[in-house]
Amino acid sequence: MAKAAAAASVVSLKEWLRRPSPLTTSSTRLSTTMPAKPVLILDGGVSTHLERKLSKAVDGSSEKSPFAHRELWSSSLLLTPDGCGAIRDCHRDFLLAGADIIETVTYQVHYTPLPGKENDLQRLRLEDDAVDKMLQDGVKLAREAVEQHRAQTGKLAHIAASIGSLGGALADGSEYTGRFGLSMEQIASFHKRKLQVLASEHPDVIAFETIPCVLECEAVLSVLKEVKNDISSLPPVWLSLACSDGEHLNDGSKVLDAMNRIDSLDPNADLVCAIGINCCSCNYVPPLLDKV
Repeated sequence: MAKAAAAASVVSLKEWLRRPSPLTTSSTRLSTTMPAKPVLILDGGVSTHLERKLSKAVDGSSEKSPFAHRELWSSSLLLTPDGCGAIRDCHRDFLLAGADIIETVTYQVHYTPLPGKENDLQRLRLEDDAVDKMLQDGVKLAREAVEQHRAQTGKLAHIAASIGSLGGALADGSEYTGRFGLSMEQIASFHKRKLQVLASEHPDVIAFETIPCVLECEAVLSVLKEVKNDISSLPPVWLSLACSDGEHLNDGSKVLDAMNRIDSLDPNADLVCAIGINCCSCNYVPPLLDKV
């Protein structure tokens, strides 16, 4: 059953985070001697925090966005040294506020052209090597912030490498509808290289977020299976669903149907270690948690 699998997955993720890791620095995993915490606090509103801080620094107001490219949103900052410094400082703000897990500012980073947008010359175009570096720098900045925080406070934290929905990269609102008009293979191709590059930097977790439809869930599981066969060690993965109410994904599918589909494709939780919910009203969370 989906509920049983989800509960087991959350436990396995927490246990994994407590293991010493041969791949990451000691500062990014909970020590086995550290008391277990029943709840780990994740950062949130990172782009909003960056926008407010940087806008005020530029002109004393928060009216003008400091992010250069709408399609990249806060990930635009990864393109400049000053922007990278702002991201590192932002991570430290959240760590000082008590976050146990910080997410990389890579949610909107994507390779171009996007699937289905190959002939759209008005959209942003970046070289693949430049995108690789943005993803790599995203993890490195988070790790620097975690290590600095540990040196100053003695406290440990984790790094989640963030991968957003295809709908977020399309910047057309489709993350709120789940209607991309693309095949599963096209959606999987959007995620594959991002996953490979982020995994190569050895974050503690890979976080697929704001997934609005069953088709993208299937695509994520497909690419996870493919990539896991190609690399020696894939970090644990959580998959967070975007929901329109207390029962449905943004595309109208029932959350329980999505959970059952994930279970059928990954019955032993070998690919996805935890299921989450994000980008929805707090009023929907209790009934959604009952279902997952």
